[in-house]
Amino acid sequence: MNPSPVVRVSFWTIAVGNPFVLLFHLGLNPTSIQRYISLPKIEDAKVCLIVMSVGYVVFNALFLITGLAIYANYEDCDPLKVGTIRKIDQILPHFVVNEGVEIPGLAGFFTAGIFSASLSSMSSCLNTLSGCLYEDFLVPAHQHFTEQQKSLLLKGIVLIVGVVQLLLVFLVDSLGAAVFQLTVSVLSISGGIAVGLFTAGMILPKMNEHGALYGGICALLVVGGISVGAQMRLREPTLPLRSDGCSNITAISAQSYPEAPSEDDDVSWIFRINYMFYALVGSILVLAVGYPVSLMTGGQRVRDEALLAQFLRKHQQEERREIQYSDVNTENK
Repeated sequence: MNPSPVVRVSFWTIAVGNPFVLLFHLGLNPTSIQRYISLPKIEDAKVCLIVMSVGYVVFNALFLITGLAIYANYEDCDPLKVGTIRKIDQILPHFVVNEGVEIPGLAGFFTAGIFSASLSSMSSCLNTLSGCLYEDFLVPAHQHFTEQQKSLLLKGIVLIVGVVQLLLVFLVDSLGAAVFQLTVSVLSISGGIAVGLFTAGMILPKMNEHGALYGGICALLVVGGISVGAQMRLREPTLPLRSDGCSNITAISAQSYPEAPSEDDDVSWIFRINYMFYALVGSILVLAVGYPVSLMTGGQRVRDEALLAQFLRKHQQEERREIQYSDVNTENK
């Protein structure tokens, strides 16, 4: 329960930092938005969110159970220290292959499940990204594409982005960082900015394009700098790894492990902020910088109050009162 933001894993990192990442992923991510707007009614989208939330809780419970099973199995004979795996990310496949050998086909089903889930998610992301790039960059420049040209452009964008992603796989593999931490860090940089901008649009009526621009740029530079600095500093120290329970201790790897940082560690605390807080920091920066800039540049008048949060829709509330008053007068007559 340590509230320090530099602690790697605690109750507060999950309860305070992680919801901002999920808010972007489930509520603002274009991939999710396209699925919501494909439904016929907004009530169906709400039901979809509820079902997805329940599924998210179930899947996370399974992840935790899997992690506890791996820990219980390798608690006194860590495969990373022994040298049977090279990276900590390989421990789950290692566990499935070695412990599930008595169950025929388990390793194959595991591999097929990983690939099918990955391909399903990646295909959705590629289609969404191609559509966004086409609508935001190509259509404003040239609005008279034929249907055949549109089809070729969208397919070409998917092909190019797919090739770039394949090349980035080798870059990620050479970074040496945990894949999950790197993924959340990158997602939080853009996710925090998006959450801040949408929040400002709903609750700050005077927020204008100047404030949104400068707030977004400031959040991008600060959170991006923190993320890059965190990746460049020494690796996070691992918990003690045991090998006294191994049946063959002669194969223990000579790999060195990062030691716990000393009290006189000269790394600034800002680079030790937990990566799950990046989205929260980005959202706060967008609001803290963007709103004053909006006020200094004249603010703006809201043209459509339907875009504001419900408690800020003054004119709609007045219209409802007028309608209710007119209905009462009609009934009395």
